[in-house]
This record gives sequence, structure tokens and C-alpha cells, in this order.
Amino acid sequence: MDQPLLVVELVVGLLVVVLVCFVAFTWWRRIRIAGGHSTAVCTVRRGDDSRPAIMRMGPRALEFHGLWGAGTTPYLALRRTTIELEWLDEAAPRASARWVRLTGDQAGAGARLAGAEVTLDVALPPGDGRALRAWQETLPPGHSVALGL
Repeated sequence: MDQPLLVVELVVGLLVVVLVCFVAFTWWRRIRIAGGHSTAVCTVRRGDDSRPAIMRMGPRALEFHGLWGAGTTPYLALRRTTIELEWLDEAAPRASARWVRLTGDQAGAGARLAGAEVTLDVALPPGDGRALRAWQETLPPGHSVALGL
């Protein structure tokens, strides 16, 4: 009688440990990606491909990291001084979200193709959309802002 109960307790205990480790790793990864800068969870659409992502508004680039995974390297980065924003009037995945079209030069190193122009659509909640606009408007002196509002 005690043997099946012990097995169930061990399985439940193992599941709790795995869940706690997953939550701790996810929290650590989000903090590591942020690096002291603003982040937002968004949906990124390039052509027919759409996927959830973490968007980091860094000092030199707008970086997109996969929402799921173990890595902290961005899969796409746009140079801050070349980004143009355009608010789109179409339905977003969430009721209060809005699509923003971003056009800019890709920032990259190594094998990545730096300098290539990239256009993508990002679905952002209202607060994160305002944060992105404010981030873009606070460029260092000598840089222009292109907003298609």
C-alpha cells in the first residue's frame, strides 16, 4: 500500500521541481535579455511568418528575441538611427493591440547581413506602443526621426 503512494509523491515532487526550474529560468532569461533596458512581449510578422517575441529597446538597436528557447542572442536587430515607424489600421491578435510597421537597416555582426533593409510588422499593446514611439523620439542629437503617424 505504501509503495504506490511513494511513487505518486515522487512524481508530483519531481513535477514541482521541474516547474519551479522552468519559471526561474524564464525569469532569469528575461532579465538577461533586458540588460537594464525596456522590453515588451509582442507578435512579429514578416511576410506570412508570425511568431511571438521579446522586443528589447536598447541604446543602439531594436532587438527581437524568441519568446521560447534557451538563448539570449537576438534573431533580428534593427539599428536605432534608421528605424521608421508606421501605425497600421488592421486587426491585431489581441483586442487592444495595434500593428506597427518597422522599416530599418539590420544591425548585425559576423555572419549576419548588416545594413540590409528590413521591413516587419509588430503587434504591440497600447502601453508598449507608446514606449516604442518615445524610445524612437529620444534619439541622440543629430539624428532624425521618421514617424508615419
